[in-house]
Amino acid sequence: MSQTRADCVTVNIDNMLNSLSSAPSKPSMFRVSNHLRSINPEAYNPEIIAIGPFHSDKKNLQNMEQHKVWYLKLLRERRKESSVERYVATIRQLEEKARKCYAEDIQLDKDKFVQMLILDGCFIIEFLRKLQHTECRYEDDLIFQYGHIQIHLLHDLMVFENQIPFLSFG
Repeated sequence: MSQTRADCVTVNIDNMLNSLSSAPSKPSMFRVSNHLRSINPEAYNPEIIAIGPFHSDKKNLQNMEQHKVWYLKLLRERRKESSVERYVATIRQLEEKARKCYAEDIQLDKDKFVQMLILDGCFIIEFLRKLQHTECRYEDDLIFQYGHIQIHLLHDLMVFENQIPFLSFG
């Protein structure tokens, strides 16, 4: 009996060792420590938009989700693309690498994680483009109708926990 038990332990440990990559991952995205957060809790929370997985489930940030979809549509139309298939294929190839950027396990399935990266990344691109080039703005874009929204968005894009990885192939 003890021989069988030892064999199970050997198999389990060997499986763990074999599943490791050759070098430990070096995450670059962390949550703010509880101690630091306790000093000024609101300083580490986005105000109007969730970028990345850490705050994506907060109800007060859901209003901007439809705006992300709209900005992706505008980007796709500007590039004369009929589908986001190319974006999805590219991000699927980077999905595992992107997950390793976070210091904790991200509890989104593969499809939701890829979708989040695409919507958030394209939103950032379009927002910064419109911020820089006023001629690219639409008259009915609430973000640019009210200056305080732009200020909140710029703040949120700098919040430590409100980010996605910047990756390339290679």
